[in-house]
Amino acid sequence: MKDLDILRLQQMEDSASRFRKIGEVPVPLGGWVRAIRQALGMTNVQLAKRLGHKAPQTVEGIQRSEAGGTVKLDTLRQAAEAMGCRLVYAIVPIKPLDELRTDRAEEVARKILRRTSHSMKLEAQDVGSKEEQRALERQIEKLLAGNPRRLWE
Repeated sequence: MKDLDILRLQQMEDSASRFRKIGEVPVPLGGWVRAIRQALGMTNVQLAKRLGHKAPQTVEGIQRSEAGGTVKLDTLRQAAEAMGCRLVYAIVPIKPLDELRTDRAEEVARKILRRTSHSMKLEAQDVGSKEEQRALERQIEKLLAGNPRRLWE
């Protein structure tokens, strides 16, 4: 892995790790727009006016689409701003990025070794479990040291 790739991985991990705890916060029933609007004591009509719309059905539509997972980010941003809030958007890795890469390298290494192992068994050159583990570890190291794009082919 090149120094630039390592730096990029570390920088992204530093950014993403800040959001990991936030990713565990459950979305309120009915979505954030409805929950924040109600907590502020704001009606659909009032939010619609703040959004520059006249119909409260517009706000109902935003809330429905957010709860259904089909709302546009720009629409959420506008609703947030109209309520004095800020939209925060992130894709949050479920675990550190280097662990995700290592997990993927292990998965790829196992596939590679499975093909090799199958050929060796056909030729009666089967190896023991210790040797298999060492081979797996070497293959993982090789994959992690190489071009990271190879992990995702």
